Amino acid sequence: MAKYLILGATGGIGEAIAETLHASGHDLHLSGRNADKLAALSGRLGASHTVGDVMEAGAIETIVAEAGDDLAGLVYAIGTINLKPLSKMTMADFSNDFNLNAASAAKAIQAALLASKTK
Repeated sequence: MAKYLILGATGGIGEAIAETLHASGHDLHLSGRNADKLAALSGRLGASHTVGDVMEAGAIETIVAEAGDDLAGLVYAIGTINLKPLSKMTMADFSNDFNLNAASAAKAIQAALLASKTK
């Protein structure tokens, strides 16, 4: 079966997707920030995993490299929503949200595509 990389696998959406793909017989490589939750989920699903935070320099590249170059799909189940009133948001708030929700997702796609081209 095909292998899928799930970033944010220990969150509600990421875990539900992991369980669905596992039930369909797919091979999984899971990633998340919480080592204990990630190890438990990986153990339960028989998946490989990498602990990492996509906001740290080089983390995405490391995670994708450890997932291998035979990926059939990528799930970016990471995101944030800032619930501060707009009048209280700072440029740092906007920048952090953009970097996590959009820029890191784009970097993950780029890294996965690069890995698949090296087959």
